Amino acid sequence: MGVQLMHGYVVAANVAVTFNPKVSPAGGDRSAAPMPFGDGFNLTTDAATLRQSLEMNLRAQGIKLVGLSFSNDTAIFQVESIRYQLAAQLIGRTARIASADLPAHFKTFVLEPTVNGMPTTRVTLKRDTLVALQYDPNQTAFGLEAAEFAPAPIEADLSLSDANLFKISFSPYISLSLFDPESPLRGDVGLQSNLGYAISPNLSISGTVRLKVAGNAGSSDRVSDSVLPHVRSDAVAYAQKGRAVWKT
Repeated sequence: MGVQLMHGYVVAANVAVTFNPKVSPAGGDRSAAPMPFGDGFNLTTDAATLRQSLEMNLRAQGIKLVGLSFSNDTAIFQVESIRYQLAAQLIGRTARIASADLPAHFKTFVLEPTVNGMPTTRVTLKRDTLVALQYDPNQTAFGLEAAEFAPAPIEADLSLSDANLFKISFSPYISLSLFDPESPLRGDVGLQSNLGYAISPNLSISGTVRLKVAGNAGSSDRVSDSVLPHVRSDAVAYAQKGRAVWKT
């Protein structure tokens, strides 16, 4: 942590935080205990019915089913956490629900946690191992040893449900412009809508529509005379002439 005095009249402050990426700053939560592992007594073989059941039960546990694929005795999941901060909770609860909902011939669960629809890693678990270690006092250590970890492959063979294809949200926004010589602080406030469409599980397009309500970001009369290609130099012109803005 530090404080500086610049040019005799400008005060600056900074804070530096040192952390170990191997130690999570977030602990567990106080949510209900997860469901027990299942032996696969579900006799349903219809893929659509299985997907619907998995999606509903995962949602009840605070987990969003992003993608699902079946191959012989393997079920591949792409899941995103809605409630849990720790990836271990996401993996563990997804595996429990998979073992309870899927028929016995599914022996292998491949779980891929995602962030904004993109898989980050791949964890492979065996149903028999999960069930055998369910009540073992050392299940955490043995389960970690039995799990297989690998980078998530970049492929588009997982299917998206219709609910995951299109996303839209609304929120207010604040846009600030700093260090203008004429006015150190300018800004706009307004409303924005975030839109997104998933073409495939690893390819999507997104953008933001903003509607300015009030602000003075466009009140500057300074025009850039740079001969270099303008990147942010024309921001003032955009603020002056555009009340509605589309960003991709």
